[in-house]
Amino acid sequence: MILEQKMKYNFVSWITWHYTQGVGKTKGYSPRHDDILMFSKNKNFVFNINAVRIPQKFYRSINNMRGANPGNVWKFSHVHYCSANRQQHPTQKPEALFERMILASSNEEDIVLDPFYWFRHFS
Repeated sequence: MILEQKMKYNFVSWITWHYTQGVGKTKGYSPRHDDILMFSKNKNFVFNINAVRIPQKFYRSINNMRGANPGNVWKFSHVHYCSANRQQHPTQKPEALFERMILASSNEEDIVLDPFYWFRHFS
């Protein structure tokens, strides 16, 4: 509500990131997803579907052979705790997750702000 009403941003998409391993729990279900809410400063937002197409699951004559829209449930592996790319952050996201969002929602030569870059690389 703050982003939409106070800051006048426009809701674009609700993405669910599904990952293979969650927090180990002995009571209740282990989480296996994070939610990502995407907003835009204006209603005429960029969506470059050709930059993010994924392979078709099944062949049909009506399929776009360049690939399908990835939809709003994304399956990316999490950054494993033993990975050389792992930082000291409890909810580190894989770069491929950000890459898809940036490719889809910006054009070449656009400036993209990553306010968390410093934390991921220097903390």
